[in-house]
Amino acid sequence: MHRLFVATAAVFLVLMCHAPLASAQDGGDHYGALMGGIYRPDQARDDRSSLALHGVYGISSGDYRAWEFNAFTQSSRNNTGTGDDKALGVGLDLNWGRREPGHFFLLTGLGADYEQNIGDNSHVNPYANLGGGLYLPFTWPNDLVRLEARWNGVLGDDATGQSGLLNDFRLQVGVAFGARRAPPPEIRAARAAEHAIADQDQDGVADVLDRCADTPAWVRVEPTGCGPDSDHDGVFEGLDRCPATPAGETVNRDGCSLSQADADADGVADLADLCPGTAAGVKVKADGCPEGGTLVLADIHFETDSSLLAIDGLHLLDTVAASLRERGDVHVEIRGYTDNVGPSAYNLRLSDKRVRAAREFLIYRGIAPERISSRGFGEQSPRASNASEQGRAQNRRIEFKVEEQRSEEGDQVPAADDISLISLGDEAP
Repeated sequence: MHRLFVATAAVFLVLMCHAPLASAQDGGDHYGALMGGIYRPDQARDDRSSLALHGVYGISSGDYRAWEFNAFTQSSRNNTGTGDDKALGVGLDLNWGRREPGHFFLLTGLGADYEQNIGDNSHVNPYANLGGGLYLPFTWPNDLVRLEARWNGVLGDDATGQSGLLNDFRLQVGVAFGARRAPPPEIRAARAAEHAIADQDQDGVADVLDRCADTPAWVRVEPTGCGPDSDHDGVFEGLDRCPATPAGETVNRDGCSLSQADADADGVADLADLCPGTAAGVKVKADGCPEGGTLVLADIHFETDSSLLAIDGLHLLDTVAASLRERGDVHVEIRGYTDNVGPSAYNLRLSDKRVRAAREFLIYRGIAPERISSRGFGEQSPRASNASEQGRAQNRRIEFKVEEQRSEEGDQVPAADDISLISLGDEAP
């Protein structure tokens, strides 16, 4: 019987040593603990208090409980002075508690010990176990300090050879290796909400520091939470067609002085220009609007591998917005495409994010949402071969398609063929 207990304890020690390695992969589902403490035997044993060594191998069965295999050894001097009483025990406990710093736990279980008492009096005795303790933080993040007290009710013989219930107590402390378990999702969510920093526009700058708490999602902000604005006139770079406006000047939505501005450089001052966003090179009438009502669209760029509009992309897409404001009878669909570099699912998501960013920009610049729809197509419908960089550049594009036209009698409405394609010329997929 003694050999069986020794073999069981040896297997247990192997498992306990393996537990920290397993816990690194399973999030604390397996763990080990090694503790030492004071053993106070029942007075009927006629033994002195001594030291005990205790090991645990635990397997989680939920966020708040675990099964623990135990092995312990203890040796105490008999009061007669004739020798030591020794014991080697094994058992199984159920541990109730959350394995995090500052949390308490309860123990209950059963087991047996092999006792070698003086006078060659050796027995295997069953026991019941009750206990509790506290977890404390440790230097290593996945480990915990474990402080506990245990009562073992042993059905054995006392110092006189009489059988009965012996009340043994142990107070011990040690390290639980790999025992710390990640909180369940509902607790993590509650803690995240409790410590979350308010950021209304989700630009990465906390509201308490954000001078522009409603910055659009397609603008990369500065540490102040505002978009880049070199002349501090309140108009973002890329939208500011007069980026060196003197301080104190009243500016229009394009960042230009109201008294002198001709933002689209069409020869008609903004104060008299009914179409202030006309593209460069387009012949205009005296009111600044294109002759023949043709919408002219240009290349739009995004930041690499991102849905953030680049500075030149902001400027050119603003031209589109100006044209659409002028032609309120035109409804468009924005279509996004990529080349075949990268996973197709990723490219599809990227194209969809980009067309949605373009749509949000146009809405921000005054176009009614119901006039604009958007859809990403990813790698579909290439305009050229993806075998060359030139071909891939042509395939990375955004197209504006006339989806619906409504006009009053006498209006000039452009045909679909009059609306050019927009090629996305950045370096991202």
